[in-house]
Amino acid sequence: MPASASEVAEVPAGLRYVPELISPTEERALLEAVEALPFRAVVMRGVAAKRMVVHFGWDYGYESWALTPAPEIPVFLHGLGDRAAALVTLPPEALAQVLVARSITFRTLRQNP
Repeated sequence: MPASASEVAEVPAGLRYVPELISPTEERALLEAVEALPFRAVVMRGVAAKRMVVHFGWDYGYESWALTPAPEIPVFLHGLGDRAAALVTLPPEALAQVLVARSITFRTLRQNP
């Protein structure tokens, strides 16, 4: 059986946990905005994966393995992107792509036939 997060003794190289990166109010607003995004199924080799995605900046063709331009990163993600860039000491414009993914559950399938 896999270990729970509290049982993991070593943190993977490069992983950095930043508590309170966003406030509870910001989290609620982000979740609300994400819920309205036009998610699409991920299909690889003709098989739908158990997740849905939205790409911004660049889109990845899961069947073609090609990158193509995608819609611009939405304004509601800019603040989070700025903080992420600062964590890795990059200018915000260096982050050119955002992938938002969610697992598919029975509930999700019923809401998105």
